Amino acid sequence: MKKHFFLAILYSILIVYVLGYLSIEFFENYGWTLFLLAPLLLGFLPSFIVSNRVTVTKKESYMMGFIALFIACIALLVLGIEGIVCILMSLPLFIISTLLGIVLVHRVNIRNINNPKIILALIVGYIFAFFTLDYVNYTEDLIPVTSTIVIENSIEKVWGNAIKGSQFSKPDLLLDKLGIAYPKSSQFKSEGIGAIREYNFTTGSYLQAVSKWDPPYIVEFNTKEAPIHMTENNPFWEISPTHLFGYFVSIKGAVKLTELSSKKTKVENTTWYQVHMTPIPYWKLWSNGVVKRFQKAFLENLKDDSEN
Repeated sequence: MKKHFFLAILYSILIVYVLGYLSIEFFENYGWTLFLLAPLLLGFLPSFIVSNRVTVTKKESYMMGFIALFIACIALLVLGIEGIVCILMSLPLFIISTLLGIVLVHRVNIRNINNPKIILALIVGYIFAFFTLDYVNYTEDLIPVTSTIVIENSIEKVWGNAIKGSQFSKPDLLLDKLGIAYPKSSQFKSEGIGAIREYNFTTGSYLQAVSKWDPPYIVEFNTKEAPIHMTENNPFWEISPTHLFGYFVSIKGAVKLTELSSKKTKVENTTWYQVHMTPIPYWKLWSNGVVKRFQKAFLENLKDDSEN
């Protein structure tokens, strides 16, 4: 590959890093700009820059776009900006957006629409549009996740075990390897409205204040304090990225018991949380899966305590 090909890739990465910095540090957004616009530009800009000097083939467009994406991801690790897990979680968005940028620049080239002033004006317009999209897509809506289990015991016995607290005997090895927090134990400090439930995770403790207490049917609680939801794995540095603080927020939870028979009880564990990263439907896939694993640990431990 010629020297100007590499320079085009480096210029593109520099532009994208500036956009990423503005998105995170200035606008405090992990959203469309970071996950869609930035990789789209990695696919588009290298070929666009080079096309002002030579004709760029479709193969060369693909090569430059994905080389730019690869270097940009490796640089996130080397510079201590991100960890392996979050890069892997973002990779599907990165690949799709980079591919879109490559297809777009190829269409521009073959149509001979190669006016730098027009294209740069469009790029600037898209940048402002994406920053605006990040801003207007911020939401405080709660996302509910519910898991259910049936326990072979009376509702009174299950309720007693649910509020007495316990140590979880089965660590989640997958979440542990990924650096994602998972529950270790839980206990109520007292009973009734206002009581504190301490829910201990590998990264710290959730302190949850009881807002509804109706034994033996339901207990609800609001989160007052929460630890970080994961620790980042980086092969070069110990890091603490901005997205660990305030971008996944547990708001409240509930444990509801329903008597199916004198010796059979259905238990529903519901968590309401907020995710402040867009596109929300994509990040919900990850966060819902993790919350489900939290709930599974609690429910299976409650089942073991109640049936054995």
